[in-house]
Amino acid sequence: MASSPSFVAAEPGKRRLNTAMDLESIYTNRRYDILRLLLHSGVNVTEAEDVTQQAFLNAYEHPAPPASEGLFSWLVTCARNLAVSRYRRSRREVLAPVERWKGWEESLADPGKSMLAHLEEQQEYAVLTRALHQLSLCQQQCILLRSQGYTFEEMAACLDIPRSNAVYAVSAAIKKLQLALTASDNPDRA
Repeated sequence: MASSPSFVAAEPGKRRLNTAMDLESIYTNRRYDILRLLLHSGVNVTEAEDVTQQAFLNAYEHPAPPASEGLFSWLVTCARNLAVSRYRRSRREVLAPVERWKGWEESLADPGKSMLAHLEEQQEYAVLTRALHQLSLCQQQCILLRSQGYTFEEMAACLDIPRSNAVYAVSAAIKKLQLALTASDNPDRA
């Protein structure tokens, strides 16, 4: 489909031809050469077709290419510049939504804490978890309800146990937790 370059290349210094007719003949005969050049430059097919059409449209709207170069080479330069500007425009950084930034900030470690402090927190959490697992189910439930601000009457009503059992379960759970945590702080005394 490509024709020889001499078919459309305008000789410098010769008479100026009708630009619309030149564009029509170049579009008919050399459009695929511009497409091929863009494809070899890494532009995808649909983008290359859009860029080629835009280059011809620009040449039709602004029909004054420099006299030193031919119309075809001017179109090639326009097509390359359009492809580069479209690529740069598509590469602009897209800002992340505020919700995502908040989620990322919450997942980051506190920079004020050292790695040692993080390890100590993890160890303390593990010790507390082990101590809570040593409690009976009733004691775990009572401690949980008490930590949420329930009174002994409300705890007894929720768990369907007498009030005295709720009081005893909370006090026994606190004593067991204190012993377990003290033993983990001072392993020599255990």
